[in-house]
Amino acid sequence: MSKCIVIGGGFAGLSAAAYLANSGVTVHLMEASPKLGGRAYSFLDKTHNELIDNGQHILMGCYKYSLDFLKLIKTEDKLFYQENLELILVNKGGKKHVLKAPNIFYPLNLLIAILQFKPFTMKDKISLITFMIKLLFISRENIKNFTVDEWLKQNRQTEKINDYLWEILAVGALNNSIKNASASIFYDILKTIFYRGNKSTTLIIPKTDLSNVYCAQAEKFICEKGGSVSTKEKAVEFITKAGKIVALKTNKNLFEDFKFIITAIPHFSLKKIINNGINNVNENMFQYSSILSMHIWLKDNPFKEKFYGLVKSKVHWVFNHNTFITLVISNADRFVKYSSGYLSKLLLEELEDYFQFFNKDLVTGYRIIKEKRATFIPSIYFDKNQSAIISNYKNLILAGDWTNTGLPSTIESAVKSGTKAAEYIISEKK
Repeated sequence: MSKCIVIGGGFAGLSAAAYLANSGVTVHLMEASPKLGGRAYSFLDKTHNELIDNGQHILMGCYKYSLDFLKLIKTEDKLFYQENLELILVNKGGKKHVLKAPNIFYPLNLLIAILQFKPFTMKDKISLITFMIKLLFISRENIKNFTVDEWLKQNRQTEKINDYLWEILAVGALNNSIKNASASIFYDILKTIFYRGNKSTTLIIPKTDLSNVYCAQAEKFICEKGGSVSTKEKAVEFITKAGKIVALKTNKNLFEDFKFIITAIPHFSLKKIINNGINNVNENMFQYSSILSMHIWLKDNPFKEKFYGLVKSKVHWVFNHNTFITLVISNADRFVKYSSGYLSKLLLEELEDYFQFFNKDLVTGYRIIKEKRATFIPSIYFDKNQSAIISNYKNLILAGDWTNTGLPSTIESAVKSGTKAAEYIISEKK
């Protein structure tokens, strides 16, 4: 029987199980749903006979934990890597601007990218460069009570800088308005992106669906290393004794021969298994924000670039998958209440406003996906209390993007939590 049980088959659970299996720990991973992937999964669109993701998920060059995990399971070749930072930003009316770092040494290439970015005035450029330099000397503690919006205003970031850079970056990374999100968390993101070398600023996009990128390969890796994986197996109850979990009941089995349990599931799912499993958590910490995606199939695809950022648009990103494109709206709470018919009309008109070569007559089909609890809101309150989240049981290890990672609700946060959980157990084994 397993020496470690991992509950949850998303990025956090799969990364934890993979590292444990690779270190010789006997591990069993269970997932309640019929598929692996958690909140980042793929499924077959039967109308178009195509595997699609529940939303467009991207990585960055600064995602150390995620990239190490994908390298471990030998799937990094299924990703597209930018050589240098390159963002194609589109205005209403179709005017295109490119924020591009030239192929020279870092950080001079970032400075040149800013200086050559045509929408910015000299005042904008000086304000932005001054702010970037100040990042090196700002104390995180001194900004813990500010929102991103308040912090940016305090540092004289102009409306144009916000429109072309910070709104797109912050809303994409935090999935929330800059008026609500914690400045401290955004500060951590900026330092990670801009001060860890040239590759940290680059975007990394899956070449194929997520199931092929990590789910199937992680399962194969775990099993080849002596572990096991089950789906449609739901943890129902922990049986505890003397501050430890001594047994786990699922809808299929009773597990007793284990040393540790890693829970890589949302906090509200964990509470259904054991109400007092987590200390220092209250419901005010976890408020959720939506992401809306629209996959659009085209009879003739006029989009040439891999992705576009839209400036001051309802749509934040457009990703090109050749046979179809994907629109992404982060912080989408105001949209998810509408019907698919209304949203399709609204968003197709938005595309026509931003891309003169696009016409809704090109559309052969679409699918709208609403992830209403896509990420938690990285508020000031959450940032102040995240570090206090701990397990109440000696052998219960918490993982998931909501745990104490110091990051917003991202793939990197999930993988970091799984990696750290595995490292703890591996150190105990030694």
